Amino acid sequence: MPHLETVFRRSALRLPGYLAARLWHGWWRFWIGMQQAVLFRRPRADAKDVAVYAIGSIGDFMHALPALGAIRQSHPDANITLITNANEGDPWPMRLGIDTALDAAIASYANPAALREAVSGTDALYYLAPFPLRGMRSLRDMLFFALAGVRQARGFTALAPRGWVARALRPWRTQPPQYQHLLAACGLEDGRRPDLPTEAQDTPPAPYVVLAPTGKYSAQHWPEERFIEIAKRLETAGVQPVWVGLPADEERVAAAGEAPGKRAFGELAFPALRALIANAGAVLSNDSGLAHIAGYAGTPVVVVSSARDAAYAWRPPSGNSPATLLRKDMNCEACSLRVCSDNACLNAISVDEAWGALQALLRRR
Repeated sequence: MPHLETVFRRSALRLPGYLAARLWHGWWRFWIGMQQAVLFRRPRADAKDVAVYAIGSIGDFMHALPALGAIRQSHPDANITLITNANEGDPWPMRLGIDTALDAAIASYANPAALREAVSGTDALYYLAPFPLRGMRSLRDMLFFALAGVRQARGFTALAPRGWVARALRPWRTQPPQYQHLLAACGLEDGRRPDLPTEAQDTPPAPYVVLAPTGKYSAQHWPEERFIEIAKRLETAGVQPVWVGLPADEERVAAAGEAPGKRAFGELAFPALRALIANAGAVLSNDSGLAHIAGYAGTPVVVVSSARDAAYAWRPPSGNSPATLLRKDMNCEACSLRVCSDNACLNAISVDEAWGALQALLRRR
C-alpha cells in the first residue's frame, strides 16, 4: 500500500486537472439542463401518449431496463411507443420482452422523417441515449425533438465524462453506473423492471459455465487463448464449458486453438439464450451485453473488462447477481478506442486471476 504522503502528493499534483474537469463537465451539464428547461416541460403523470427514445447495443438496452420499468410505472395507463434501432428490419429489443412493458413501434434514427412521425402527437418523451452521451449530440437531439413538436421531455442531461475528463475525475470520485444516470436524468426512481422472456429448452446438464468471448469492438476482447485455457480448467474440474456469442466470435476462438465444451455460437434466440445463462453455474464474459443479461438473470458473472470506458460505466449491477469485475486502471482510461494496438489493459488480466474469481463465484453458487 503506498505511503499516505505519496498518495497526497500525487493527488495534489492532479488537483488542477481535477478542478478543470469538474468545471468543464459541470458547465456542460448546466448548459444542457438550461436548454432542456427552455425547450421542454417536465413530463406530466397524466400523459396519454409517451415516446421513449432508446438506441444502442444490447448493453445499452440492458442498462435502460430500469428506466423503462420506471416509465411504465409513472404512466400506467399511457400508450408508450418505443423508438429504437432495428436489426435487419426486426426491432431487436422486442426479443428482450420489452413488449411486456411497452407498446412497440420501430423507427430508424437514420431516417429523420420516420423519427419525426414517430414522435409527432406524443405528449411526452424520455430520452435514453446510449453511453457515452456527448454534449453536442444532446443539443442536436434536443433541437430535433423540439422542432418535431415535442413539448414535454427529459433525459438530455445524462452526460458522462470521458477521455481526459474521466481520467482527471477518477482519483476523487466514483460515478454511479449508466442505468442510474438515465434514471436521474429522467427524474425517475428505480421501479419494477420488465420481465425478460425465457423458453423451455434442453439446457446442458449441471454444472456448466457459460463462456462469452464476445464484444462489439476488438478493444473489448480478452485473448481467446485465455478463454480456451479457462475452458480446459473447467473441464478438468468436471464442469462443462458452454460457448456463446456471434459467428465471428466462433471464428476467432477456432483460430486460437482447440476449445473444449459445447458450442452455441449464433444458435440461440434471446429467450433460449437467457434460459441458458439463467441456469448456468456462472458466466465468464468480456464486457458485453451478455454479461448484463447474466446480471439481470441473477447468475454469478465474472466480467473481464477493458479500460476503454470510465470505470463506473458498465459495471454489472443490472440485477441482483454476485458479480466480479476484473479491470486494470490505466493512464489511457476512457480512451473509447474500438481498435487498440496492444490491448494492454486486457492483456494485464491473467488466466489465474480470472480462474480464481470464477472459482470463488462457483463456490458461492
